[in-house]
Amino acid sequence: MRKLILVLLLFAYNFSFSQVDRSLPEPGPAPKINFSKPFMKVLSNGLTLMVVENRKLPRVSVSLIIDNPPILEKDLSGISSLTGSLMGLGNKFQDKDSFNEEIDFMGASMSFSSQSGFASSLSRHFSRTFEMFSNAALTPLFLEEEFLNEKEKLITNIENNQKSVTAVARKVERVHAYGRNHPNGEFSTKESVENIQLSDVEEFYKSYFKPNNAYLVIIGDVSLELSEELALKYFGKWKSDKKLGKKFGGNSINAFNPIGNKDGMKVNIVDMPNSANSEISFQNIVNLKMSNEDYHAAVLTNKILGGGPENRLEQQIREVKSFAYYSRSSIGDNKYTGTRFRATTTTKPSVTDSAIYEIASEIKKIQTELVSEDELSRVKSKFFGEFVLAMQSPATLANYALQIQSEGLSDSYFEEYLTNINNVTPEKVMDVANKYFDLNNGQFIVTGKGSEIIDQMSQLVIEGNPIPLQFLSIDGEPVETPNYDAPTGISKKDILDNYIEAIGGIEKVKGVVAVSMLAESEVQGMKLQQLSISAKPNKTMLETMMMGNTLLKIVFDGENGSMTQQGNTMEMPQEMLESARNSTLPFEELGWYDNDNVRITSSYQEEGKEFYVLELSNSNGEATSSIFYDVETGLKYKKTEKAQMPDGSEFLSEAFYLDYKPVDGISFPHTLRIPFGATSLEFNVVSITLNPDVKDSFVIQND
Repeated sequence: MRKLILVLLLFAYNFSFSQVDRSLPEPGPAPKINFSKPFMKVLSNGLTLMVVENRKLPRVSVSLIIDNPPILEKDLSGISSLTGSLMGLGNKFQDKDSFNEEIDFMGASMSFSSQSGFASSLSRHFSRTFEMFSNAALTPLFLEEEFLNEKEKLITNIENNQKSVTAVARKVERVHAYGRNHPNGEFSTKESVENIQLSDVEEFYKSYFKPNNAYLVIIGDVSLELSEELALKYFGKWKSDKKLGKKFGGNSINAFNPIGNKDGMKVNIVDMPNSANSEISFQNIVNLKMSNEDYHAAVLTNKILGGGPENRLEQQIREVKSFAYYSRSSIGDNKYTGTRFRATTTTKPSVTDSAIYEIASEIKKIQTELVSEDELSRVKSKFFGEFVLAMQSPATLANYALQIQSEGLSDSYFEEYLTNINNVTPEKVMDVANKYFDLNNGQFIVTGKGSEIIDQMSQLVIEGNPIPLQFLSIDGEPVETPNYDAPTGISKKDILDNYIEAIGGIEKVKGVVAVSMLAESEVQGMKLQQLSISAKPNKTMLETMMMGNTLLKIVFDGENGSMTQQGNTMEMPQEMLESARNSTLPFEELGWYDNDNVRITSSYQEEGKEFYVLELSNSNGEATSSIFYDVETGLKYKKTEKAQMPDGSEFLSEAFYLDYKPVDGISFPHTLRIPFGATSLEFNVVSITLNPDVKDSFVIQND
């Protein structure tokens, strides 16, 4: 009986399912948008006040946006950044310390750039917060001491970014698209920042921080009356500059040439030996404004191609090919200058050429094949949902009102926005894809390890055409193709011999059976200590401590290993075990003479010095790390090592060995620098002991 019931139920289900009309419904009209317009008033000095009342939370924010055309910084590149960082560090009415203390006391926040400012606070503190905001914006104290501090910070950031693969990639992409004589292509260097004097900052502020093209936007739990009263009281006397317009366009000091696309597709490689991945970007110049008739179709077409999750690029490159964890595209708009269409991804070096091919193929596909009504309808529906959801935010309403004013749009622009999106047809998608995605003349910029990708790049063919290669420096300048062949006249044995001799000689090194080293660093004002003990033949212990507490402890007894982190112990991962078992300590180079997994790969230049590079591979023949030895001194300079993030993506860690000093006749680095993005962690050696008693140092931890 039970089986019979199941059969009847299944029959009934299938019958009812078969009666359903599964044809796609006709697309309906776009959702109607009731655009609530903010209060708006233009003050006598040209400053435009906008107010959006929202009583849901007892908070208020104020934004100041100065909509000047792009500014060329030229030999003083970095001056806008310095100007912004100095604003808020004291003003005519309050010094920096009392200013920050009062902001903290009120639970407020405040920030500035050279052309904008933002503040937020509880409603009951808004009047005072607004007053302090105006004081910081209109009467900043540019003090010499603060100027020198901010200048040093900026130079340090520039130097750190020179080693950041992502930072270099973004910089070179901009330079290659716009050129260094364009506001979007120029970048700060140590030299340009050193050129800047305090008087330059004062003059820059005086010249460009004006209300002529400025908007003051107040959002939150505040009345129109109070907003207008505060704006008039604190910003009403801000003087405009009738000559400001002469500083832009034509033959002005900020004049720049129009930009266009290069002739013919090319792959441009930026060699970053410290990169574990290839940062890939396809880009071409577009001239697109929000007021253009193509704008809505261009935005929607980009969304189909790569403008969010589940886009075509991501489906193909991530889901189908498993080349990368993401892939995106974007199309810019700018009323002052051309901007870029970009398609990007980050892949392992081994599939760099394949990822480039897939990006080109997806662009070609949307240019030559009509998008289906089903796909177009799905993307439109998602677009509608995101747009309507964003409209719930008062900040969105204020931003739309600001764009209507600053972009010269019609008052009904955003009320008609979804209708214009809904009117985009498959034919229009193909049309704008061909107009704005310039596959024939677009440029691929690949930032990664050149030695690992040059062979595949030199054989890249797209649509039957070999794609020419060009190497670029980390500043975007064309350079000769590097020679990645192993250097002649030098062997692995020579490099190892030179290193051993440089640190003290083979007899002294062989006489050391164990080394104990204590090093210290500082993180956010707290002392970080690292104790490392290594002993023949391959035993090691590494303990990292902060304020007397062990953060991480790694122990390997020669055969087995454990890792303890914040009280939790686990076995050493298999890959780590393999590496530890094959190591030779306390001087790993001694075991590399007869190790076939260690080979000389190339010579390399960095910061004006030349280095020989030894590459270490695992038992599968996969390169895992590289060691760089100074050609002149023989000393080890740095080590790069592949590591894996929790999500499975790879990155390349770096460690620099600096400040060599002798200990009992053997030279050891006394500074270890580990870069982290745009900053770095620096350990300074406190003590080194040779041949200590280590019998209890390698005890495996158990749960």
